[in-house]
Amino acid sequence: QLVAFEKRQLIQLSAAAGRNVAPFQKWASENDIKVGGVQVSSTNYGGLGLVASTVLSSNDIVVQVPSQLVLDVTSPNDGNKDVLALFRDEQVYRSLPWFAQLSLQLNALDKGLIYGGLPKKPWLDALPRKFDTPIHWPESTKSELQYNFMRDGVKLQDIEWKK
Repeated sequence: QLVAFEKRQLIQLSAAAGRNVAPFQKWASENDIKVGGVQVSSTNYGGLGLVASTVLSSNDIVVQVPSQLVLDVTSPNDGNKDVLALFRDEQVYRSLPWFAQLSLQLNALDKGLIYGGLPKKPWLDALPRKFDTPIHWPESTKSELQYNFMRDGVKLQDIEWKK
């Protein structure tokens, strides 16, 4: 579930600007993904996002996704069985941090190594192939951040990801 923000607040989707969203929207509809009060639209941030199409109240549910479509990496003893099968020693997969497990699932789905139960190609095609976020910036660029909260947050995230 995704909690709604104030009207016109954008929730950045991971998709490139100008990408045709019709296949994704058709896929979402066919797979019982429910959307209310928002629409997929180009944003001023260089990508696609969910844009409020009506006044939203606090705690409105704007997107509801069936659990079989969710890529779950939060249950430590319930790893993705298709991904686990790619490893000779499943403890290698289980020992990875959540973001590495998610990355493996996405890459395996994208490369057709696993099926995941339902066709997810339209959703995968809507995802970006690269990111430009502060965690990926060179140190020289990060040092120029003038918002201390952001700089400190990026530093903590970087430390956490390197554990």
